[in-house]
Amino acid sequence: MGVDTRARILDGAGAAVVRFGLAKTSLEDVAAAAGVSRATVYRWFPGGRDEVFDALVGRELAKVADVMIERIERADDLGGALAAVLRWGGAAIRSHELLQASLDSAPDELAVRLARFEHGPTDLVVPALAERLLTETGRTPEAAHVDATYLAMMLLSLIANPGSWDLDDDRAVARLVDTQLLGAVGG
Repeated sequence: MGVDTRARILDGAGAAVVRFGLAKTSLEDVAAAAGVSRATVYRWFPGGRDEVFDALVGRELAKVADVMIERIERADDLGGALAAVLRWGGAAIRSHELLQASLDSAPDELAVRLARFEHGPTDLVVPALAERLLTETGRTPEAAHVDATYLAMMLLSLIANPGSWDLDDDRAVARLVDTQLLGAVGG
């Protein structure tokens, strides 16, 4: 029941943010959306609103990392892995209701919460990328780690802000992977 209650509170927090926006969502809104009392929320999250929303951000970042790792591991090669992550990421950002509601209502608060996770999904994705680099390029483990860290940071950066790159265009993504990602690590 404990894990279910915690998850229910986080689900309620996400639903409340989508409904009211991050800036206007109160702990009472979270409790009501989760179908629990305010005291139950505090029992699971003694730090109140900040702790609830930090946990929600952490859970969402872990989900992002899981999808990225899955796409990295399923691809035929490193270039295909990078392209798959970029194509998924562009669409995922635009269709993520919770993220969009947070960006619309409180982009500064969201940025602060994301910054608390220093590396977030990057640290989780680096080992999968390093493994691809080790097996496909013969790099040393140290060089593979450095290059994997660069690639993970670039992937997340490009997903969040692709600039002039069209992540829905397969040819543009292939050019981006070849020139800006693989080209930068000598892949």
